[in-house]
Amino acid sequence: KRQGSLYWMMVVSNALIPGYFLYQMARSYRSADRVMRNRLKYLFTGFVLAYTFGYAAIPLVFGYNTDPVWSIFCFPLFTGTLTYAILKFDLLDIRVVAKQAFSYSLAVVIFGIFISFLNYANEIIIARTPGFPSWALPLTSSLIAVSIGFFMWNKLRQTDLLKYEFITVATHKFRTPLTQIRWSVENLQDGSLSPEKQEDLHRIQVANSHLVELTNLLMDLSDNGTQDLSYLLKPVQLKEVTEKVVAKSLPRAATKNITVTIGDSVVPAVLADEGKVSSAIQILVDNAISYTPNGGAVTISFTSDAKHSEVKVVDTGIGISKSEQPLIFSKFFRGIRAKEADTEGMGVGLFISRQMIEKQGGKISMESDGENKGTSFSIKLPKA
Repeated sequence: KRQGSLYWMMVVSNALIPGYFLYQMARSYRSADRVMRNRLKYLFTGFVLAYTFGYAAIPLVFGYNTDPVWSIFCFPLFTGTLTYAILKFDLLDIRVVAKQAFSYSLAVVIFGIFISFLNYANEIIIARTPGFPSWALPLTSSLIAVSIGFFMWNKLRQTDLLKYEFITVATHKFRTPLTQIRWSVENLQDGSLSPEKQEDLHRIQVANSHLVELTNLLMDLSDNGTQDLSYLLKPVQLKEVTEKVVAKSLPRAATKNITVTIGDSVVPAVLADEGKVSSAIQILVDNAISYTPNGGAVTISFTSDAKHSEVKVVDTGIGISKSEQPLIFSKFFRGIRAKEADTEGMGVGLFISRQMIEKQGGKISMESDGENKGTSFSIKLPKA
């Protein structure tokens, strides 16, 4: 055997790090939706391949004659699996991150070459200089690796914070004139205007409300984990919240001659943030009306089980193709038919809905038999 006196440190680190990683992955997998579970499967596959080939040199420590060259395949197998998952599930907007990705990849390659050079130099120095501490250069390379890793993480964090601060400031600036428009419209609604002018005023009011909703969506979209504490969980009557949402959407449904039906079932209260739940349901109802042709129908029903209460929004609209269903909750994703039916959509509503519902311990899901066969969305939240 050729183990050194500090061999136990490698054993401990190589047991704790993968163990913790697998534990966190298992926790995420249990609460994830179908799309996220597929992503985790690819990540797990890449992780197993990387460690399997990365340990190819370990048997040498125990005196077994193996070829350590196989260990070099751990990096391309891991990154290859991850890259395939990114492209398959559209995890990144290549146009946005290409420049940064190239810069960071180049830095990693250069750093890898530097580390390899240090390790090679360490072997030569030890062979030619008796008494030279074998830990000196490996320790140096480890410190450099940690420093570069921290630098890259800090850069990414700064970029994230700048984006969040910009959107926060911009949305707050939007809200002031939007509030003034709303007040002015309310002051003009005194009955002194002609019916035609009243109709124009109503359109201004609806457009202003849509702008307020888009502003709120931007705020939710920029949430990078800093707003988790803003969720005020309390008992919420799911049916009452839904009825208020539908009441605001009925005029829009009437313009398309769409029938909106709400079920009579009464379900137990859920433990949730009423404002966030209302926003999520509003997104589902608005989508159902937007993507249902004239003369269609939207049906809303309520069910409950031992632990959860559920609201389901079913439409007779354009449906979702099987190939697009895995991506439906992805940020900025919009299906081909959806773009044709509603050119003003941004592809963030369902993404934000899922974020809001999951942060309250709930789950949002989707079902569709395909194009032109309607869609069913459901929100399930824990009982109060």
